[in-house]
Amino acid sequence: MRQASRALYRKRIKEEQNAAAVSYTQTTYMMHCSRKTVTIFGNAGAQNLSDEINVQRLKVVSILTLCLKGLLIIFLIHSLVIILIVM
Repeated sequence: MRQASRALYRKRIKEEQNAAAVSYTQTTYMMHCSRKTVTIFGNAGAQNLSDEINVQRLKVVSILTLCLKGLLIIFLIHSLVIILIVM
């Protein structure tokens, strides 16, 4: 009798845990399906967010690199002009 009661108790606890997990996933799924937001990058979704962040970082690094190269060229030309004037 006692073992049967314990088995039923454990079975009920397991079913409640499984039911909570299933309802959570269904709720989450419905929430994601009902979202109709459009971002700058379209409906990329959270799974692509890290990729979008990396693309933006690469753009920033590329722009800064080009700016530094431009400044270096300007500095070199300016230095050559000063050297030619002094000579």
